[in-house]
Amino acid sequence: MDEEKLPTLPKSSSPLVEYYGFLQCAKGIILLELNVNKDLLFSNHGLTTAKTSSRYIRVTIKPRGVFSALLLRIGQTLPPRYMKFEEAIDEFFSGSYNLSLEEIVRDNPAYGDPVFAFIVSWMLSSLVRYKPLKWKEIQDGKKDDIISNIRDYREKYLPEALEYLLREYSPSQ
Repeated sequence: MDEEKLPTLPKSSSPLVEYYGFLQCAKGIILLELNVNKDLLFSNHGLTTAKTSSRYIRVTIKPRGVFSALLLRIGQTLPPRYMKFEEAIDEFFSGSYNLSLEEIVRDNPAYGDPVFAFIVSWMLSSLVRYKPLKWKEIQDGKKDDIISNIRDYREKYLPEALEYLLREYSPSQ
C-alpha cells in the first residue's frame, strides 16, 4: 500500500508560515509563564525593518512586542553558549541594534539561540510578504550565495531554537 504524501509548502512562501508558527509557540510559552499585558506586548511583533540600508533586510528592535516578551521569558535561562541576558538587553535596546540578514546567517555565533532565530525567521517572513522580488532574487542566487546560509540556518538552527524554547514541555522531560 502506498503511503499518501503530505503536501509540501512552496519554498517561496514557507518562511512566512514558519515564522507565524514560531510566533505562536513564543506567545504560548510567554502566556504560560509570564503574567503579561497581552494588549501591550502582543499588539506587534517587536521588530521592524531598519531604515539603514542593507542588501536584503536589517532589523530594529521595538521597545514593546512579542520579541521583548520572548527576551524576558528566555533571556535569563539561556546557556553560556548563547548571548548573556544583560548583554542582550544592552545590545537589543540600545537603539543602535540593526543587524542585517547577512550578518546573522553568516557570522552569528549564537546559532540555535531562540532570540536570534526569532529575528531571522521574522526577517525571512518579511521578505516573503513585503519584498517578494527580493526574496526571489535571494532564492535564485543571482547576486550571492546567501541562500545556502539561509537553508543551513533554517534546516539546522531554527529547529534547534524551537526545541530549546519548547524543551520544558516535551513529554520526555
